[in-house]
Amino acid sequence: MSRIVCVLNSDRLSVMREFLDFVLGISAFNEDVVVIFAENSLGLIKNIDKLSPEGVGERNFVKTFGMLELYDISQIYAESNHVGGESTLLEETISSIHEIRTLSTSECMELIRETDHVFTF
Repeated sequence: MSRIVCVLNSDRLSVMREFLDFVLGISAFNEDVVVIFAENSLGLIKNIDKLSPEGVGERNFVKTFGMLELYDISQIYAESNHVGGESTLLEETISSIHEIRTLSTSECMELIRETDHVFTF
């Protein structure tokens, strides 16, 4: 089975919704799916509990994050170049997403280089 990495690097709600739909769909066909939330998307991710997609005409997809665990997507990373306390704070803020871990930009790039397929949003 090939590894697929899905990278979200957008701060737009509509792109995040499409990204989550894609990730859940692709996971039905592949067991090794990796999710990376890159720098531009971290503002949305850190405030995930405060998002109200309905306010801008989107369906409420925030609860979809809980589906990642149900679909056995356990490799979830947030790109962060911050070290020490700020990295820990990022992990605590977005811990509701399911054991999200932080990786440096170089670690994310290494993960992508070792991957068979990469999809970016």
